Amino acid sequence: MPVFREGAAVEPILRAMTAAVSASHEILVVYDFDEDPTVPVLERLAAELPTIHGLRTTSVAGS
Repeated sequence: MPVFREGAAVEPILRAMTAAVSASHEILVVYDFDEDPTVPVLERLAAELPTIHGLRTTSVAGS
C-alpha cells in the first residue's frame, strides 16, 4: 500500500485491514522518504502487529 505523508491517518486503515483478513498475510506499506510522518506510525504498529511492514522505495518519488 503506497503512502505519502499520511501520518496517524494510516493507523485506523491498517488496523481495519489486519482485522478483516483472517488468512495468513503481510501488509507492505511503501513510503518515499524517511522523514515521512507516516514512518513513526508504521514503526509503532509493526512492533505491535507483526504482519505490517514498512518499506522505503528506492525508485523516484511517486513512481
